[in-house]
Amino acid sequence: MLLVITESDLTKSLDWLPPGTRVLVLSHLADDLKPAERERLLQDLIETFRPEVCHNVNSRSLWQLVSEKGLALSKLTRLRASLFCFDYDPQGNPTGFAVRYLKSSIEWLESIASDNATFRRVAAETLGLSSDEEAKFKTLYNPAKSFGGPVGVDERLARLAAGSGRRQVMWAGRVDRQKRPELLAEIARRAPEIDFHVFGDRLLGRRDLLEGAPPNIVRYGEYREFFELPLARMDSFLYTAAWDGIPNILIDAMQAGLPVVAPEVGGIAELVDDRTGWLIRDHGNPDAYLQALREIFARADRTRERIDGAAQRLAERHSWAHWSAEATRIFGLPEHDAKGAP
Repeated sequence: MLLVITESDLTKSLDWLPPGTRVLVLSHLADDLKPAERERLLQDLIETFRPEVCHNVNSRSLWQLVSEKGLALSKLTRLRASLFCFDYDPQGNPTGFAVRYLKSSIEWLESIASDNATFRRVAAETLGLSSDEEAKFKTLYNPAKSFGGPVGVDERLARLAAGSGRRQVMWAGRVDRQKRPELLAEIARRAPEIDFHVFGDRLLGRRDLLEGAPPNIVRYGEYREFFELPLARMDSFLYTAAWDGIPNILIDAMQAGLPVVAPEVGGIAELVDDRTGWLIRDHGNPDAYLQALREIFARADRTRERIDGAAQRLAERHSWAHWSAEATRIFGLPEHDAKGAP
């Protein structure tokens, strides 16, 4: 396998990969590569090496190349892609790779993997896909981490049952427009008795969307690994995104035994519901999130039930064994390639 990073020179997470993984970063080949040059380099790689499969995960260069030359490329390699959700502009219109490229590329794609089933339906309705095109979407739920697990659950529930002290709420992710940090700030303003711990920093925007946040928001900046954070101190996990697939951070939080409050956007309702957490249907209303948080703090018995329900959901649908079996079925992998530890 060769991992080609086509658009960015950000490589600070390469240590997540298995030792010996072969990686090519196009930005390291020359300064100021133009989009057309990135596409040509990628085309040269495909024509030279003739890979068995070329799988696109958020590469603008490959989307552009397939939309222009999909017929020719499909004779050299099997083309696949991953898509998780639409992006949305400030006016609420869908944008992103699916809007820009899917209709012109889908004929040449063997399959489109998504971490949620909702996007298949939404994409078909929004883009007017035929039944054959829609059938190319395959749902592959991401697995929970093999090294994570419950952190301080009994102590957390005992704190909630005791009903004393300030409550500690965790928020983690990019402090960018998609994650609605301004909504987090408004929730915090309405609940000065709660401390909100923010792990993460802005990545895509130039403006700090938490600038001027109330003093009960405590910021820690970027982090490397969720399970290295002070999870045992936290009473709940809060998520406020405007759009998403099924974010891995929610799988992490559930695996850690944190009660999760999250909006009904994208595929989140496939993971978070009234058995596994607190799903916010009125997801633009800060009071709706606060009501859920206060229910968590006041009802330790109900909170335990939903923590247990979340653990069961992960065991049933987000285990490595389930992922391996589904990946083998969807992509036709030899069984020995899919059975190892992640």
